Amino acid sequence: MKLGRVAQRSYDFYKLLEESQYWPEEKMQAFQQERLGILLRHARDTVPFYRDRLNVIFGKNGSIDWDKWHELPILKRGDLHNSFDAMQSTNMPDNYGQIAQFSSSGSSGTPITISVNGRASLVSNATKYRGYSWHGIDWSKNMCGWMGDQAGPDILKGKSFGHWGPMWHHSTASGEHLEISRLVSDDQALDFIKRKNITYLTGRPKTMQQLALKAISRGDNIKFAGLLPFSTSIEDDVREDCRQAFGAELIERYSSKEAYAMAQQCPDHRHMHINAEILKLEILDENDMPCKRRKRYALQKTKTICLAK
Repeated sequence: MKLGRVAQRSYDFYKLLEESQYWPEEKMQAFQQERLGILLRHARDTVPFYRDRLNVIFGKNGSIDWDKWHELPILKRGDLHNSFDAMQSTNMPDNYGQIAQFSSSGSSGTPITISVNGRASLVSNATKYRGYSWHGIDWSKNMCGWMGDQAGPDILKGKSFGHWGPMWHHSTASGEHLEISRLVSDDQALDFIKRKNITYLTGRPKTMQQLALKAISRGDNIKFAGLLPFSTSIEDDVREDCRQAFGAELIERYSSKEAYAMAQQCPDHRHMHINAEILKLEILDENDMPCKRRKRYALQKTKTICLAK
Protein backbone atom coordinates (compact mmCIF):
# COMPACT_ATOMS: atom_id res chain seq x y z
CA MET A 1 0.00 0.00 0.00
CA LYS A 2 1.35 3.41 -1.01
CA LEU A 3 0.79 6.03 1.69
CA GLY A 4 0.89 9.80 1.63
CA ARG A 5 3.50 11.65 3.68
CA VAL A 6 1.31 12.19 6.75
CA ALA A 7 -0.05 8.64 6.68
CA GLN A 8 3.47 7.25 6.32
CA ARG A 9 4.68 9.22 9.34
CA SER A 10 1.76 7.96 11.38
CA TYR A 11 2.39 4.39 10.30
CA ASP A 12 6.12 4.61 11.05
CA PHE A 13 5.44 5.86 14.56
CA TYR A 14 2.80 3.19 15.10
CA LYS A 15 5.34 0.52 14.15
CA LEU A 16 7.74 2.04 16.69
CA LEU A 17 5.00 1.79 19.33
CA GLU A 18 4.46 -1.87 18.55
CA GLU A 19 8.14 -2.46 19.33
CA SER A 20 8.64 0.00 22.20
CA GLN A 21 5.82 -1.41 24.33
CA TYR A 22 8.19 -4.29 25.11
CA TRP A 23 11.28 -2.19 25.85
CA PRO A 24 12.97 -2.56 29.24
CA GLU A 25 12.70 0.41 31.57
CA GLU A 26 16.28 1.56 30.94
CA LYS A 27 15.76 1.79 27.19
CA MET A 28 12.47 3.66 27.59
CA GLN A 29 14.09 6.15 29.97
CA ALA A 30 16.94 6.80 27.54
CA PHE A 31 14.41 7.34 24.72
CA GLN A 32 12.41 9.74 26.87
CA GLN A 33 15.44 11.78 27.84
CA GLU A 34 16.66 12.02 24.26
CA ARG A 35 13.27 13.26 23.00
CA LEU A 36 12.63 15.44 26.04
CA GLY A 37 16.06 17.04 25.67
CA ILE A 38 15.13 18.21 22.16
CA LEU A 39 11.86 19.64 23.43
CA LEU A 40 13.44 21.42 26.40
CA ARG A 41 16.07 23.09 24.24
CA HIS A 42 13.45 24.17 21.71
CA ALA A 43 11.25 25.61 24.48
CA ARG A 44 14.16 27.45 26.10
CA ASP A 45 15.28 28.95 22.79
CA THR A 46 11.93 29.87 21.21
CA VAL A 47 9.20 30.10 23.88
CA PRO A 48 9.29 33.29 26.00
CA PHE A 49 7.52 31.69 28.95
CA TYR A 50 10.26 29.05 29.28
CA ARG A 51 13.30 31.21 28.47
CA ASP A 52 14.33 31.52 32.13
CA ARG A 53 12.02 28.96 33.71
CA LEU A 54 14.12 26.00 32.50
CA ASN A 55 17.53 27.37 33.55
CA VAL A 56 17.58 25.26 36.70
CA ILE A 57 18.29 22.03 34.80
CA PHE A 58 20.74 23.43 32.22
CA GLY A 59 24.47 23.51 32.86
CA LYS A 60 26.74 26.29 31.61
CA ASN A 61 27.76 24.12 28.65
CA GLY A 62 24.12 23.55 27.65
CA SER A 63 23.92 20.02 29.06
CA ILE A 64 20.84 18.87 30.99
CA ASP A 65 21.18 17.74 34.59
CA TRP A 66 18.38 15.19 34.97
CA ASP A 67 19.02 14.97 38.72
CA LYS A 68 17.54 18.48 38.97
CA TRP A 69 14.37 17.55 37.06
CA HIS A 70 12.15 17.89 40.13
CA GLU A 71 13.43 21.41 40.80
CA LEU A 72 11.52 22.64 37.77
CA PRO A 73 8.45 24.68 38.75
CA ILE A 74 5.22 22.85 38.01
CA LEU A 75 3.01 24.35 35.34
CA LYS A 76 -0.40 25.26 36.76
CA ARG A 77 -3.71 25.73 34.98
CA GLY A 78 -3.51 29.40 35.90
CA ASP A 79 -0.24 29.66 33.96
CA LEU A 80 -1.90 28.17 30.90
CA HIS A 81 -4.85 30.51 31.29
CA ASN A 82 -2.86 33.71 31.91
CA SER A 83 0.25 33.24 29.77
CA PHE A 84 -1.10 31.87 26.49
CA ASP A 85 0.75 34.31 24.21
CA ALA A 86 4.07 33.86 26.03
CA MET A 87 3.78 30.08 25.61
CA GLN A 88 3.77 30.19 21.81
CA SER A 89 6.96 29.22 20.00
CA THR A 90 8.50 31.99 17.92
CA ASN A 91 10.13 29.49 15.55
CA MET A 92 8.09 26.34 15.02
CA PRO A 93 9.74 23.93 12.52
CA ASP A 94 7.84 23.67 9.24
CA ASN A 95 7.67 19.88 9.33
CA TYR A 96 5.54 19.90 12.48
CA GLY A 97 2.41 20.71 10.50
CA GLN A 98 -0.31 23.26 10.96
CA ILE A 99 -1.04 24.84 14.32
CA ALA A 100 -4.58 24.55 15.65
CA GLN A 101 -6.11 25.89 18.84
CA PHE A 102 -8.44 24.00 21.15
CA SER A 103 -10.22 24.93 24.36
CA SER A 104 -10.83 22.55 27.23
CA SER A 105 -14.26 21.96 28.71
CA GLY A 106 -13.17 22.97 32.19
CA SER A 107 -14.30 19.62 33.64
CA SER A 108 -11.18 19.45 35.81
CA GLY A 109 -10.74 23.15 36.55
CA THR A 110 -10.39 26.52 34.78
CA PRO A 111 -11.05 26.24 31.02
CA ILE A 112 -7.89 26.78 28.99
CA THR A 113 -6.92 27.29 25.35
CA ILE A 114 -3.89 25.52 23.90
CA SER A 115 -2.07 25.36 20.58
CA VAL A 116 -1.49 21.94 19.01
CA ASN A 117 0.78 21.16 16.08
CA GLY A 118 0.07 18.52 13.48
CA ARG A 119 2.82 16.12 14.55
CA ALA A 120 1.62 16.08 18.17
CA SER A 121 -1.84 15.07 17.01
CA LEU A 122 -0.36 12.44 14.69
CA VAL A 123 1.64 10.64 17.37
CA SER A 124 -1.15 10.94 19.92
CA ASN A 125 -3.52 9.26 17.48
CA ALA A 126 -0.97 6.50 16.91
CA THR A 127 -1.04 5.68 20.63
CA LYS A 128 -4.83 5.58 20.46
CA TYR A 129 -4.70 3.10 17.59
CA ARG A 130 -2.25 0.94 19.52
CA GLY A 131 -4.44 0.98 22.62
CA TYR A 132 -7.60 0.12 20.74
CA SER A 133 -5.81 -2.64 18.83
CA TRP A 134 -5.14 -4.32 22.21
CA HIS A 135 -8.91 -4.59 22.57
CA GLY A 136 -9.51 -5.94 19.07
CA ILE A 137 -11.31 -2.89 17.68
CA ASP A 138 -12.67 -3.57 14.18
CA TRP A 139 -12.08 -0.47 12.08
CA SER A 140 -14.40 -1.76 9.34
CA LYS A 141 -17.46 -1.16 11.55
CA ASN A 142 -19.32 2.10 12.10
CA MET A 143 -18.58 4.29 15.11
CA CYS A 144 -20.94 6.98 16.39
CA GLY A 145 -20.39 9.89 18.73
CA TRP A 146 -23.28 11.53 20.60
CA MET A 147 -21.77 14.95 21.23
CA GLY A 148 -21.66 18.55 20.15
CA ASP A 149 -24.47 21.07 19.79
CA GLN A 150 -25.02 21.15 16.04
CA ALA A 151 -28.44 22.50 15.13
CA GLY A 152 -30.33 22.96 11.89
CA PRO A 153 -32.99 21.30 9.73
CA ASP A 154 -30.87 18.16 9.17
CA ILE A 155 -30.09 17.58 12.83
CA LEU A 156 -31.62 14.08 12.83
CA LYS A 157 -29.50 12.94 9.87
CA GLY A 158 -26.25 13.08 11.79
CA LYS A 159 -22.89 14.05 10.32
CA SER A 160 -20.23 11.88 8.71
CA PHE A 161 -16.52 12.46 9.37
CA GLY A 162 -15.37 9.75 6.98
CA HIS A 163 -13.24 6.83 8.10
CA TRP A 164 -12.10 6.57 11.70
CA GLY A 165 -9.39 3.93 11.74
CA PRO A 166 -5.68 4.08 10.93
CA MET A 167 -5.02 5.39 7.43
CA TRP A 168 -2.74 2.44 6.68
CA HIS A 169 -5.09 -0.35 7.80
CA HIS A 170 -7.02 -2.16 5.06
CA SER A 171 -10.25 -2.41 7.11
CA THR A 172 -10.46 1.36 7.58
CA ALA A 173 -11.92 1.82 4.10
CA SER A 174 -15.38 0.63 5.14
CA GLY A 175 -15.76 1.93 8.71
CA GLU A 176 -17.55 5.28 9.04
CA HIS A 177 -17.33 7.84 11.84
CA LEU A 178 -20.77 9.36 12.41
CA GLU A 179 -21.89 11.97 14.89
CA ILE A 180 -25.32 12.82 16.24
CA SER A 181 -25.92 16.11 18.06
CA ARG A 182 -26.53 16.20 21.81
CA LEU A 183 -29.49 18.45 20.99
CA VAL A 184 -31.52 15.44 19.85
CA SER A 185 -33.43 13.45 22.45
CA ASP A 186 -32.35 10.12 23.96
CA ASP A 187 -35.02 8.35 21.91
CA GLN A 188 -33.88 9.99 18.68
CA ALA A 189 -30.24 9.12 19.39
CA LEU A 190 -31.12 5.45 19.99
CA ASP A 191 -33.20 5.36 16.80
CA PHE A 192 -30.26 6.83 14.87
CA ILE A 193 -27.89 4.21 16.29
CA LYS A 194 -30.23 1.39 15.27
CA ARG A 195 -30.81 2.87 11.82
CA LYS A 196 -27.11 3.34 11.06
CA ASN A 197 -25.97 -0.08 12.30
CA ILE A 198 -23.53 1.37 14.83
CA THR A 199 -21.00 -1.03 16.34
CA TYR A 200 -18.99 1.36 18.56
CA LEU A 201 -20.22 4.32 20.58
CA THR A 202 -18.06 7.20 21.81
CA GLY A 203 -18.94 10.05 24.13
CA ARG A 204 -18.71 11.19 27.72
CA PRO A 205 -19.28 8.40 30.27
CA LYS A 206 -22.33 10.02 31.87
CA THR A 207 -23.82 10.59 28.42
CA MET A 208 -23.39 6.89 27.64
CA GLN A 209 -25.03 5.99 30.95
CA GLN A 210 -27.94 8.28 30.16
CA LEU A 211 -28.42 6.53 26.84
CA ALA A 212 -28.07 3.12 28.46
CA LEU A 213 -30.81 3.83 30.99
CA LYS A 214 -33.12 5.02 28.22
CA ALA A 215 -32.41 1.85 26.21
CA ILE A 216 -33.23 -0.29 29.25
CA SER A 217 -36.50 1.58 29.84
CA ARG A 218 -37.48 1.11 26.17
CA GLY A 219 -36.55 -2.54 26.16
CA ASP A 220 -34.16 -2.03 23.24
CA ASN A 221 -31.84 -4.82 22.19
CA ILE A 222 -28.88 -2.67 21.09
CA LYS A 223 -25.50 -4.35 21.40
CA PHE A 224 -22.15 -2.67 20.86
CA ALA A 225 -18.78 -4.34 20.36
CA GLY A 226 -17.20 -1.64 22.52
CA LEU A 227 -17.81 1.71 24.19
CA LEU A 228 -15.11 4.34 23.73
CA PRO A 229 -15.48 7.05 26.40
CA PHE A 230 -13.45 10.22 26.84
CA SER A 231 -13.19 13.31 29.04
CA THR A 232 -13.75 12.07 32.61
CA SER A 233 -13.09 9.11 34.88
CA ILE A 234 -15.58 6.24 34.84
CA GLU A 235 -17.56 5.24 37.89
CA ASP A 236 -18.64 1.66 38.59
CA ASP A 237 -22.37 2.37 38.17
CA VAL A 238 -21.69 3.78 34.70
CA ARG A 239 -19.89 0.59 33.68
CA GLU A 240 -22.66 -1.60 35.07
CA ASP A 241 -25.53 0.31 33.42
CA CYS A 242 -23.74 0.32 30.05
CA ARG A 243 -22.89 -3.37 30.36
CA GLN A 244 -26.52 -4.22 31.17
CA ALA A 245 -27.97 -2.13 28.35
CA PHE A 246 -25.42 -2.67 25.59
CA GLY A 247 -23.53 -5.84 26.53
CA ALA A 248 -20.24 -4.02 26.12
CA GLU A 249 -17.34 -2.79 28.22
CA LEU A 250 -16.05 0.78 28.37
CA ILE A 251 -12.48 0.96 27.06
CA GLU A 252 -11.01 3.78 29.09
CA ARG A 253 -8.46 6.33 27.90
CA TYR A 254 -6.77 8.86 30.17
CA SER A 255 -6.28 11.98 28.10
CA SER A 256 -6.63 15.73 27.94
CA LYS A 257 -6.35 18.38 25.28
CA GLU A 258 -3.20 19.80 26.85
CA ALA A 259 -1.41 16.49 27.51
CA TYR A 260 -2.84 14.28 24.73
CA ALA A 261 -3.29 10.52 25.18
CA MET A 262 -1.59 9.80 28.49
CA ALA A 263 -2.69 6.22 29.16
CA GLN A 264 -4.88 3.42 27.81
CA GLN A 265 -6.75 0.68 29.62
CA CYS A 266 -5.11 -2.74 29.63
CA PRO A 267 -7.09 -5.43 27.77
CA ASP A 268 -6.70 -7.86 30.68
CA HIS A 269 -7.81 -5.65 33.60
CA ARG A 270 -8.77 -2.07 34.42
CA HIS A 271 -5.24 -0.85 35.09
CA MET A 272 -3.78 1.73 32.70
CA HIS A 273 -0.69 1.53 30.49
CA ILE A 274 1.11 4.88 30.19
CA ASN A 275 2.04 6.07 26.70
CA ALA A 276 5.62 6.67 27.82
CA GLU A 277 6.86 7.12 24.24
CA ILE A 278 5.11 10.49 23.88
CA LEU A 279 5.11 11.92 27.39
CA LYS A 280 6.70 11.75 30.79
CA LEU A 281 3.95 11.21 33.34
CA GLU A 282 4.49 11.37 37.08
CA ILE A 283 1.87 10.87 39.79
CA LEU A 284 2.63 13.43 42.48
CA ASP A 285 2.11 13.36 46.22
CA GLU A 286 0.99 16.20 48.47
CA ASN A 287 4.48 17.73 48.25
CA ASP A 288 4.48 17.75 44.43
CA MET A 289 7.03 14.94 44.34
CA PRO A 290 6.65 11.61 42.50
CA CYS A 291 4.85 8.95 44.52
CA LYS A 292 6.94 5.98 45.54
CA ARG A 293 6.72 2.88 43.40
CA ARG A 294 4.25 0.13 44.23
CA LYS A 295 2.15 2.54 46.26
CA ARG A 296 -1.33 3.14 44.91
CA TYR A 297 -2.47 6.68 44.22
CA ALA A 298 -5.46 7.88 42.25
CA LEU A 299 -4.69 9.68 39.01
CA GLN A 300 -5.84 12.99 40.46
CA LYS A 301 -2.67 15.07 40.35
CA THR A 302 -0.20 14.60 37.54
CA LYS A 303 2.69 16.41 35.93
CA THR A 304 3.09 15.67 32.25
CA ILE A 305 5.50 16.78 29.58
CA CYS A 306 4.45 15.91 26.04
CA LEU A 307 7.41 14.71 24.00
CA ALA A 308 5.59 15.20 20.70
CA LYS A 309 5.42 19.00 20.78
